[in-house]
Amino acid sequence: MQATEHARVRILVVGDEAVGKSSLISTLVSHAFCERDVPPLMADVRIPREESSEGVETVIVDSSAARARRDALVGELARADSIVLVYDTERADTCAR
Repeated sequence: MQATEHARVRILVVGDEAVGKSSLISTLVSHAFCERDVPPLMADVRIPREESSEGVETVIVDSSAARARRDALVGELARADSIVLVYDTERADTCAR
């Protein structure tokens, strides 16, 4: 893929409550896993195109599983270029949908 000056990929991380969406993003950013002190919803993470071998800016967006934030999730799904589904393999209920 030839990257253009404005190339950007928006990745939305979705899943049920407490499956580790924010922890996954936090681990990527900090290069270390931490079970504590992870916010319930991470701010968008921007990886500049200069740090990409393809020259593409990457935006990673956390999502909330709360019903009250359903409209926000629908909007983020529409804007996403890619979606990462997160499951907790030790909780069968998170894999059922």
